[in-house]
Amino acid sequence: MGEPARAIHGGQLGLFTVNLQTGRLWQYTGESNVWAAIGDSGAAVATDSRALYRFAADGKSVWRWSPAGDWSRIGGPAAAIAANG
Repeated sequence: MGEPARAIHGGQLGLFTVNLQTGRLWQYTGESNVWAAIGDSGAAVATDSRALYRFAADGKSVWRWSPAGDWSRIGGPAAAIAANG
């Protein structure tokens, strides 16, 4: 990615980061200094052993990302998100 990160999230699925300036989500590919864009901005991000979750920047939805690369909406407005496991 090579840009400032707001946060880095790691777990069984790998490493994920949130770009400080744009809020876009990135996944580390395993190659030196190579990150892949995986999603739009998020107000908050959490990860567990099965998926990555993001609370939309507008605060109106919660989304789940699977290792297959698909995003699906799993909830409406929320104040925060957390994951366990």
